Amino acid sequence: MPKDKKPIHFISKAVCTGVVRMQYGDFAFDDDFARRDGFRDHLELQEWFGDVEEYDVITWKLLKWKLLKL
Repeated sequence: MPKDKKPIHFISKAVCTGVVRMQYGDFAFDDDFARRDGFRDHLELQEWFGDVEEYDVITWKLLKWKLLKL
């Protein structure tokens, strides 16, 4: 999400735990997946990403975080 559209920014240390190439249809209608990615539901995810065929889905392990209000 562009910085100017985020009201709050998370600054953290994390390590990448995986990268998987997925077909859009594999997650475009999955509310649980959408919520884990920070969306309210799959409809908001679809609005953000549009109709693209493939994405790299990156998973992270959070090591430390701090919430900053900008």
